[in-house]
Amino acid sequence: MAHTIETNLTGVAGAAVQPLRAFGKVRRFALKCLHFIVIWQERNEQRHALSGLGERMLKDIGVSAGDAYKEMRKPFWLP
Repeated sequence: MAHTIETNLTGVAGAAVQPLRAFGKVRRFALKCLHFIVIWQERNEQRHALSGLGERMLKDIGVSAGDAYKEMRKPFWLP
């Protein structure tokens, strides 16, 4: 006759795991938000630097004045 032992994992030990899982989710969300903020800041700085380039500099990097103007006018959240 085989006996099995029932274990209840949702007791004291299970209750301690729940806050850790919630903390992990909040941490991942915060890191994603920080990642987006860094990307947006870089885009903003690059577009600002592009606005300071003259016609000759734009020609050197292979960008027309019209393309540069379109890129400068984009909001920071658009790629």
